[in-house]
Amino acid sequence: MSILSENLRYLRALKKYSQRQLAEELIIARGRYSKYEDAMSEPPLEILQRIARLYSVSIDLLISSDLRNVPAGERYIVKIGALAPMPPSILNYKK
Repeated sequence: MSILSENLRYLRALKKYSQRQLAEELIIARGRYSKYEDAMSEPPLEILQRIARLYSVSIDLLISSDLRNVPAGERYIVKIGALAPMPPSILNYKK
């Protein structure tokens, strides 16, 4: 599994979405979304942007950090269309 696929599965579980519900939110087929969670395929930038907006998480965090290890208060850095200042612990975060 990749960091991205693990994060997708983790965030979906936090929101208590089924894969079908999430796929509908992203306007894609459930089978396509399933491939992202199973690390069989990677989403294109447009879909990554939709996922990031849906969860209010930066694409950078989504693809590079295990969100299970990032404190909840520092996971969500998007504020109504503008990026908030990056918390210091994220800048010094080690996998």
